[in-house]
Amino acid sequence: MFDVGNRGLALYVAYWSNYALVYGAFSVLPVFLGWLYLGWMVTIIGAEVAALAPSYPIEGPEEDSAR
Repeated sequence: MFDVGNRGLALYVAYWSNYALVYGAFSVLPVFLGWLYLGWMVTIIGAEVAALAPSYPIEGPEEDSAR
């Protein structure tokens, strides 16, 4: 998931970004902050999924206890 976000941000910067015209030498700062935000969102969502995973029952094949 993190790799997909990283590649998506790279495509945005490569093709649709006009940060250099607006910010000049500081154009990398908003891009870096966006990447940092997306990276932490992936980390936090992954931590939430990992924390909630033990509360879901794992349903496997039913075993017959009479055997």
